[in-house]
Amino acid sequence: MKIKRKNQSGRNIDASSLTSFCALCNVSFTPKEVSVIGEGDKTQLLHVSCNHCASSIVLLLLMSELGSGSVGLITDLTEGDVRKFKDAEPISADDVLNLYRDLPSLI
Repeated sequence: MKIKRKNQSGRNIDASSLTSFCALCNVSFTPKEVSVIGEGDKTQLLHVSCNHCASSIVLLLLMSELGSGSVGLITDLTEGDVRKFKDAEPISADDVLNLYRDLPSLI
């Protein structure tokens, strides 16, 4: 699957080339290992899986008139997990404190 965007001159660029190597084992990815989770006007949220070392990366691609960049997070989330949590409410400090309070009774 090719992930295409237009640069400022209107020519297509292959955004998947930014995610062509695993951050952990440095093995090259094939485009079918990259899943587009969400898209904005100048952003793409991707899930990348490495078949070699079984790691995953959630990657945010940012494209502007000045060029493109990416921010990645090595994770154990599956593609389905990322889709599920992408639009979920954030965890609040109260959520964490409630879990801390209730955890002894759950064990």
